[in-house]
Amino acid sequence: NCNKYLRTSAAPAAALPLPEERQPPTGPREGMHCVPPTDGVLILLVSDRPNPFLCHYFASALLHGLRPTVLGWDRASWIRDTVPKPWTYHLGAKQVLPLHYLRSCAYDNSTLVLFTDHDVIFQGGYVQLRRAYGEAAAEMGAPILFSTEIDSFPASLKPFYPPKPPGATFRFLNSGMWMAPVGAAIELLSSTTHEAVGVSMTSMLATYLNWGPLRARGVQPQQVYVDNDQDTYAGLFIAQRHARSCPSAAAASSRGLGRLAGAGRLCATPLHDGRARCFSPGGRARCSGAEPRWPLQHAISLDYKMRLFENLYHAGRHSIVNGRLQHSTGSFPLVVHFNGPAKVAFEQQWGFSQQDVAELTPPRFVRKTVLRGFSSDERAAAQSSFGSAVTFLDPLFRRLEVAPLEFMCEELVRPVPGGRKNMQGGVRWSKELKKARDWRRQNSADGPPRLILCRQEADEDAC
Repeated sequence: NCNKYLRTSAAPAAALPLPEERQPPTGPREGMHCVPPTDGVLILLVSDRPNPFLCHYFASALLHGLRPTVLGWDRASWIRDTVPKPWTYHLGAKQVLPLHYLRSCAYDNSTLVLFTDHDVIFQGGYVQLRRAYGEAAAEMGAPILFSTEIDSFPASLKPFYPPKPPGATFRFLNSGMWMAPVGAAIELLSSTTHEAVGVSMTSMLATYLNWGPLRARGVQPQQVYVDNDQDTYAGLFIAQRHARSCPSAAAASSRGLGRLAGAGRLCATPLHDGRARCFSPGGRARCSGAEPRWPLQHAISLDYKMRLFENLYHAGRHSIVNGRLQHSTGSFPLVVHFNGPAKVAFEQQWGFSQQDVAELTPPRFVRKTVLRGFSSDERAAAQSSFGSAVTFLDPLFRRLEVAPLEFMCEELVRPVPGGRKNMQGGVRWSKELKKARDWRRQNSADGPPRLILCRQEADEDAC
């Protein structure tokens, strides 16, 4: 929905010149701002522009004393971008930017990295996150933990997943949330970006920074900007299961997921290396003696008991206990992800009354629930901490001053029946949107860009 956002010119997109190419960093920490961990934890998010879910993300994070870092904040991208970017471009950025940042900043390996999408709400602070991670990682014997969801995406990988362990609610990987020590995170991302097999970080950063000019010249992007990260992570998880049963050896390369390969065999070809792993119809690994090498030293597992994460779509019945969302299994997930339709639509199976959720979206409902667990003074203190607690880094990893914490829906542009006529575009805009547009024209030339977030509930309703 990038076209919702205001442009600096009323001219058609095709008439705007391509921006000059930006050069990726040449040194490991050239101009880079490295945020110190808080209580041994780094919280990372990749987002290049404002969106409605950041309001809920920041509000809930600040209430729990969290200090997130936003990678890739790029005002030029959402104000003046002229070449459409596929969704997979942003999915690739979720891997490339954290990899370069973590490696360049050379954090101690005792530091834990929590990475999430922007459509999440937090229900706990650093102490709870470290405790829940420690319990889950110890139980599963793996330092890299992903969230679970009700079904497999892609569906073609469903036959290759291991059975649910005792006490698990769901058994399929969702890539929207993961947590790992820095070293394990770097190794994971190096594999999924194909850096481990020779794709250079400089070239991946150059593509990220200069998508429009490079595409205009016919330059093809690296595979990380083509594949869906969910496919890649899920395939890596399947490859690990196969590697635990079969010895490693070189294998022929062939891309594709979930293809049948001969009688009595079903083979998956994970995207991280394009090499087939075959299983019997009953789910047992079929070992040929020519299996590909498992690329990681660190094991991957899932947060099966939802100590850390929950993906809300089709997740079953819930209740509200002491201002927190509780799953019917008794789990209190610390990070709730509004995956898929859960961003906008309530499900009857969640068990909330119509009166409770009237005129709300699921993220707003959970955020309001979280807010009720804090006093008005605590809420005010959390909001005032925005400037010091949240760090925005541009695509070159330089710190940006983005403040204050106010309402962001004024950044959106959409037709409003009966609103003011925009003669150049032939579209009717509301008075509020015109005011926001005029404000930007007056203020964009000087001073830091202003992120407008959640000033008043009435404003949010209008959004």
